[in-house]
This record gives sequence, C-alpha cells and structure tokens, in this order.
Amino acid sequence: MTKKFIFLIKNKVVTQVCQDEEYSEEITEQLLRQGFYISHHHIYADNDRKAMAKYDEIQSAGK
Repeated sequence: MTKKFIFLIKNKVVTQVCQDEEYSEEITEQLLRQGFYISHHHIYADNDRKAMAKYDEIQSAGK
C-alpha cells in the first residue's frame, strides 16, 4: 500500500512523517513548534525506508 510521506528539516536533521498514520498531524505540529520546516518534496512510497531513499535521491540530483 502506497503512503504519503512529508519531510521536516531543521539544520541537517531530516525526519519523515507518514501522513496516513493516526497521529501524524500532532507529530507534525510538535516538530514545527521545535523549529522544523516542511520540505517542498512530498513522496509516495510503500514504507519509510523507500520514502527516505527517494528523498535522498531527489536531494542528490539537485546538487
């Protein structure tokens, strides 16, 4: 099953949040309060490992 992942960034820390999970809104809100910002890249993937790999691929292509 494909899920939507967003990525939150603060300095060099990147964390992902699956938007299809039950508490994703609360988690995202807490991270934003801690100074994270939402990346422009949103990815659909089967799991968190594939989502992060795709994010890393996109970031590498942009350099």
